[in-house]
Amino acid sequence: MANFRAYSSAFLLLSLLTLAILQGLVGGERPVQSDAPALALLVTLAAAAYEAASSRLLALIAGGLGALTLCAVIAGRWFRVDSAAQVQWIFLSVFFAFCALRLLQKVLRPGLVHAGKLYDAVSIYLLLGVTWSALYSWVEQRVPGSFRFTSESSPHPMTPETFLYFSFSTLTTAGFGDVVPARSLSRMLVSLEAIAGVMYVAILIARLAGSYGHREGTDTPSASNEL
Repeated sequence: MANFRAYSSAFLLLSLLTLAILQGLVGGERPVQSDAPALALLVTLAAAAYEAASSRLLALIAGGLGALTLCAVIAGRWFRVDSAAQVQWIFLSVFFAFCALRLLQKVLRPGLVHAGKLYDAVSIYLLLGVTWSALYSWVEQRVPGSFRFTSESSPHPMTPETFLYFSFSTLTTAGFGDVVPARSLSRMLVSLEAIAGVMYVAILIARLAGSYGHREGTDTPSASNEL
């Protein structure tokens, strides 16, 4: 267990990257292989819950949220339970947001920046993307037409894969313009995600710069003593 804890941050990052890649390559395009993104999502849920559980209380919270989300995804995905399919996006957004906040506390904690913190920092950025992707899927499910393609002749439907792509293009403020929010709630969520993406990068850079400055300050007296 202790050995896995040392590599849990890298495993979470790898699972998030795998999930994003499979969603793009497999999800919605090849029905025969469409279970692969769902399986990657389940692995990501377990990895995120483990990484967010740094104490017994947090382990109970992360485990409880993860178990509820896991059950909702399985029931909606494989057992075709309508109620589970409707609430799974809320569970996913809450769970991933919780994990992102927990990892942010770890990354901003005073101390030297090591590889684990860097992995967690990248994972937070990806977690923000999948959190808003789940929110977009829920909004479109509740209010169809909240998002639309700019090309009226586009043959592609609004799918979770579409929202994942749109979420990351919004988070990075790339804004390609092929998908746009069409209602007040969806526009507000898109604006909040763009703000969160910019603020997170600014906070992370300030944290890393502060750690580097602190290390330089502690190294200077010893260097002067040697002279």
